[in-house]
Amino acid sequence: MIVPYGHERSVRSLPWATVVIFGLCLVVFLVTDGPIGRSDEEARRLFAEIGERFRENPDLDLDPTTQERLLQALGVDENQREVFLETLRDEAGARFRRTDAGEQEQLDALVARYWEAYRGSLAYRFGVVPDRLSGLSLLTYQFLHGGWLHLLGNLLFLYLAAPLVEERWGSGLFAAFYILAGAVSALFWVARYPELEVPLVGASGAIAGVMGAFLVCFGASKIKFFYWFGLIWGTFEAPAWLMLPLWLVTEVLSGRAMDVAYQGQGGGGVAHWAHVWGFIVGAAFAAVVSRLGVGGSAPEAAGAGDLERRIEAALLVGRAGRVDEGLAALRAAAAASPDDDRAPGALWSLALETGRVAEGVPVMLGLIRRAARRRDDEAVLDRWRHLAAAVPHVTLEPVLAMRIAEVAQRRHDEEAVAEVLERVEIGDPAATPAPVLERLGRLATECGDRLIGTQLAAAVRGDDRLPDDLRRALAASAKAEPPGTGEGRTAHRPPTPAGPTVELRPAERLRVADGVPKALDESALTVFLERGRGRVPLASVLGVAVAAIREDGRRPYLVVDLLLDPPWDGSGELRVVRLRSTAFDPRRLVGGENTMAAFQRLLETVLERSGAAPLPDEASVRQPGTRSFPSIEAYQQEVLGVMG
Repeated sequence: MIVPYGHERSVRSLPWATVVIFGLCLVVFLVTDGPIGRSDEEARRLFAEIGERFRENPDLDLDPTTQERLLQALGVDENQREVFLETLRDEAGARFRRTDAGEQEQLDALVARYWEAYRGSLAYRFGVVPDRLSGLSLLTYQFLHGGWLHLLGNLLFLYLAAPLVEERWGSGLFAAFYILAGAVSALFWVARYPELEVPLVGASGAIAGVMGAFLVCFGASKIKFFYWFGLIWGTFEAPAWLMLPLWLVTEVLSGRAMDVAYQGQGGGGVAHWAHVWGFIVGAAFAAVVSRLGVGGSAPEAAGAGDLERRIEAALLVGRAGRVDEGLAALRAAAAASPDDDRAPGALWSLALETGRVAEGVPVMLGLIRRAARRRDDEAVLDRWRHLAAAVPHVTLEPVLAMRIAEVAQRRHDEEAVAEVLERVEIGDPAATPAPVLERLGRLATECGDRLIGTQLAAAVRGDDRLPDDLRRALAASAKAEPPGTGEGRTAHRPPTPAGPTVELRPAERLRVADGVPKALDESALTVFLERGRGRVPLASVLGVAVAAIREDGRRPYLVVDLLLDPPWDGSGELRVVRLRSTAFDPRRLVGGENTMAAFQRLLETVLERSGAAPLPDEASVRQPGTRSFPSIEAYQQEVLGVMG
């Protein structure tokens, strides 16, 4: 089972027409469900009794309409009905039976009561019945439903698709379109089953029209789905341009299958063809509206169709391999519609798909800021989770971090609060407004000891503008022992200079082996290198250097260098095993749920087990990301002492 439950967009105004339609469907159902249910139950009871009497005595006369319906209910193929009736009479002839006027009158009375109950039902009187079609029923049938599942399924799709289409077109045009789509889809259903005497009820034809319009207007949007197959369940996202046409195909196939399985019964109780034609009508209507530039007062109405076409074209270009061209086209579309989230959202999606995440990070940060300004808490958290999942070590400027953390706090998501605060980047604490820093600090105190070693905690502790109680609450734990004094040192290791900072002497050359760590035990780190898998004994690690690299136009990352030669004796060669945060997940090595906390734990473990010197200082290693450099060369020169 796959069920949609949301999408990446949000409306900026109350969709009045959708709310009214939603309310009418609910109120009408509450008023009519009882009477319709009682009428249906009575009709089913009488119909079952008619069937029993007829099977007991098939010599009784049964009017053609009732007999046709009875044979359909028994599943008798149209070509086999004469044979079936003859067989029924032969079986009845073997039993004692008596046919008299009294039995016939009783059967006739049952038939009359059955049709009275059936045709007196509100579903029959106000639904669309092909052989007694009325203009009023094309409207009233849209607000009747045949049960809670029928109603809730329709309201779910109405909730997902209608508000955005209404915001695009305006409430008046949307309401007219909704009624029109429902009426036209019913007419096509009547044309397919012109002699059927089964009422069509429900909003699904009109809602299918809204889904068709959604495809044309918001085809690039990602729809969120929940899936459940036995013991397997989860969620995923997929674009509307893929999932909605797939839904239409399944409706066509289902309609054809039901016509074969339930001949003459209008599709077996589900109006698949009303869904199909409603969807087609909605898509065609939306295409005409976009072409004519017609729309309501919604802010996105003007030029909406043109923007969608530009986005679709840019995505096609990018996915065809011309990524730079596609991203440039989406940037231009975003600049042309600065208040519209669609082009930036598409740019972020394309950046993820093509491995250009660094170019999408500023865009997603901008989308989070927009959602925060609109006070759209759901969008803020949803977009933040997208960003954090795609870029585990992304950093946040203080004001935006405060906004996201406050949203997470309002939603009682303490884990998200901590994850946001761990990523706060504070270059110069004095440049951060004191109220912002204080608010971040107050939020941090609620996370316990988890944030003690972060850059945020260090900034709060050292800022005398802030209240003393807050600074004390984030006081650091006991200082760790100075580098070079830990356990695990061996006799062959060169001595590590004492003190918190290592004095570097330039090395003539640097030999770097890029690796991906796969396992950590008490004595060694298992690493995949270019030449294959190898073990780096922790006893051979003389220094651990950590820094954040923030090159222009590229995704920021952490670099961890395990030094196999002492950088303080001026030797001719410095051998380094280099680990990059973009290449591995530290949680696979040391466990835990938070990536940054796992990274800190990994570094602390390596330091403790190796006794290595932390470079450029202990705080930089125990609080990864504290020191940043504009390039890998600048880092190597300043931290490793490698010149040139």
